[in-house]
Amino acid sequence: MSERRWFGLRGATAAFMGLFLFPYCWVLGLAFLYADYATHPTVRAIVTGIGAAGAGLFLGMGIKLARPIARRPAGLAIVAGCFLGIAIARVSLFIVLPLAGAVALAFAWRGRL
Repeated sequence: MSERRWFGLRGATAAFMGLFLFPYCWVLGLAFLYADYATHPTVRAIVTGIGAAGAGLFLGMGIKLARPIARRPAGLAIVAGCFLGIAIARVSLFIVLPLAGAVALAFAWRGRL
């Protein structure tokens, strides 16, 4: 019954296209425009400002999400391990993230996280 309700593969494809096709085309169009005007000083200043705003939003979200984790020693250990692995040891995020996820699942399964 659930497959009929959600329309199976056709529904999943329509949902995926609805969520990702328009933003993909929008970003692709902006990339083409940026390629033409990347050397212009005003465009460079705008992109730098947007990058700074994005970094601030990223840090703010990280702090908001870290508050519940800060009360648990296992969570702090995972965060510290990720920071040390990525920032200090320069290990790839593609290695650290699945490893941290596995450790977090193990801690959560044992009730420590």
